[in-house]
Amino acid sequence: MDDGDLLTVCGPHAWRYLGLRLLHRLHGQGVASAVASQLNIQVPATIQHGLERFSANFAHGDRDVLKAQRWLHTTHARGATLGGICAVSGLEPRTLQRRFLRATGLRPIEYCQRLRVAKAQQLLQQGGGIEEVAFGVGYADQSAFRRLFLRIVGLTPAVYRRQVQGKPRERAGMGLPPPRMPGTLSPALAPQLGRSAA
Repeated sequence: MDDGDLLTVCGPHAWRYLGLRLLHRLHGQGVASAVASQLNIQVPATIQHGLERFSANFAHGDRDVLKAQRWLHTTHARGATLGGICAVSGLEPRTLQRRFLRATGLRPIEYCQRLRVAKAQQLLQQGGGIEEVAFGVGYADQSAFRRLFLRIVGLTPAVYRRQVQGKPRERAGMGLPPPRMPGTLSPALAPQLGRSAA
């Protein structure tokens, strides 16, 4: 359970998930994913929701579609049009659409949108502002970018950015009270128990 300043976990290996959740909260998705990878731990869905990125299929064997995919990945699909993709692949529009869908599972426009949103996810994770990221991946219309991002990722760009960058802490350090010496009481509990905190 994650309730702001209170985190609880249960079950076998719960300490791993608690650690990953704390890393995610304090240092962002990149650090949590890197640590999980190093420790060979699968990141739980509660941490991972909305944080997945587009993973393209290049193992389909269609050379013409591969040419188009490589070009789209090189340009991050910025300014890509059906005519431009046809020119790169050497295919007619109807043939391209049919073969692209068969090879990748997506229509060319959907593929371009996913590439642009994946680039936006990367830029947001690096701390980019939402307006500049939207413009940087080819969207002058903020509301269109927000709707597309929400449809593909399942989170708005602002919520996604907060999740991948971790929540800002109100207090210094890790947002926790300073450690107490063994045998001392918390200043908040001492008056309730009629004792001195020292």
